[in-house]
Amino acid sequence: HRPSIATEMEDGAGLCVSKPPSQQTEPAVAGIHIVVQRCVSARLLIDAAADSWAQIGRGLVLYVSFSKNMGTAMANSPRILRQVAKSILTSPLSTSDKWTADHTDAESVVSLCRRGEAQGIMVVPQASLVSKLELGDRVVKYHHQCTKEQARQFYEGLVAELGSAAHECIAGAVGSKHDAVSYEQLKAKREAASQIAPDEFFKVGENQGKYKQYDDRGVPTHTSDGEEISRSALKKLEKIYAAQVKKYGKSGATSRGDPCSPEG
Repeated sequence: HRPSIATEMEDGAGLCVSKPPSQQTEPAVAGIHIVVQRCVSARLLIDAAADSWAQIGRGLVLYVSFSKNMGTAMANSPRILRQVAKSILTSPLSTSDKWTADHTDAESVVSLCRRGEAQGIMVVPQASLVSKLELGDRVVKYHHQCTKEQARQFYEGLVAELGSAAHECIAGAVGSKHDAVSYEQLKAKREAASQIAPDEFFKVGENQGKYKQYDDRGVPTHTSDGEEISRSALKKLEKIYAAQVKKYGKSGATSRGDPCSPEG
């Protein structure tokens, strides 16, 4: 899977890019302001008259704004946007299922997609992120906002970089003459893996020989050396097992005597 770039949302995290303190002559104002929210699903009205909507499933909603500091760094904007895109995709901001209060279950969009789990990214322009409303003010001030044309260019650039970085991090480097073939091979490999019964998943293929003992579901409890798997490692294996159960059910595969097989 690659993340689709367009509610039920919870907890957020902020991401800012700014000049080093030594180069700042006024109070720090980040060039890019982004509020990130995880979502189970998200829907955005694009055109009320036409009743046009954009929507994604599980993934991230990004509220984005650009300040004058970004406008003054036009020459470096492609590099900055590329770095921001990769940070968003590779940081542990999303989840494959319900999330915990301490965020220990958080994973990156890239790692989830590599595991075959669909992730979406919705990018929403939000000029108010660089606005200012001081005590007693009746008017919201946008003195730090870049021009509309610059904001449009940065927004389109960020969306493009998210798509490019996702392709590079998940399917391989962009521009390779074998890239399309590699992606199809990776897709076929994931489809084949989805046919493996969950209770056999950790015993075959790439996992063969890694583990010695398993619980009654087939989740490893001891490594091939006989060492008990740590609690943190076991937690990751539990996530992989849960994802395999889900993918196996969607694939329609059946296995005689397999309790995870879909009925009927």
